Amino acid sequence: MRNTINITLTLLTLAFSAFAAEFTVTPKVDFDAGYVTRANHLGLQIQKNSAFASSSVSLQNSFATPKVSATHYFAAETQSQTVLDASLSKTFFGQNITAGVQKRVIEGNIQDNFTAYAGLRLENLPIVSKIATPYVSVSRDFTLDLIGTTVGLDRTFTFKNFALTPRAEAYVYDKHTSYTAGGTLAYVGMKYLKPYIDLSYVTSDTALANRKFEGNLALVTGVKLSF
Repeated sequence: MRNTINITLTLLTLAFSAFAAEFTVTPKVDFDAGYVTRANHLGLQIQKNSAFASSSVSLQNSFATPKVSATHYFAAETQSQTVLDASLSKTFFGQNITAGVQKRVIEGNIQDNFTAYAGLRLENLPIVSKIATPYVSVSRDFTLDLIGTTVGLDRTFTFKNFALTPRAEAYVYDKHTSYTAGGTLAYVGMKYLKPYIDLSYVTSDTALANRKFEGNLALVTGVKLSF
């Protein structure tokens, strides 16, 4: 009996050691600060002409990667608000699956907002991935009673110390449709800092009149710190 217990404990120890050797966690921290003319939430405008600051922490590993983030939009033409996000992502056969929840805490007499989402980024498709990376997500905004799908394509081109990422997106929801086309230009010549500018053209048709994009151009400029 004692020998059986010893053998079992030895096998469990070896199995745990093998698992621990394979399972390594790499923390990743990002800070981002800048200015946005029109902030986008599921194809709807949620903030206007505001400075912002955000931070995120993820624990990258071979099993599943948790990530938490917080973004604060400072009061300008509209009330200030903070967006809290928590997600879990996993890569299967080169495709990335993400699921998470998002809470927007809004100052003033405006109702806070809660959203759940799940998405798939197809990063390893034959032929297609050489042209662009398609992605799709399904979201439910419980506060606005909104449900629908976001689909898009993007690709990153690198020219020496610059990275250009053009993209096209469609937001198809039960109360609105919205289409965007644009891209991000970033300077990647520094190890930790990445200044960038993001410009997109937005068209929207929505029953939520107070959430419609005011104007068609949305600009974000900022600096990201990653380590």
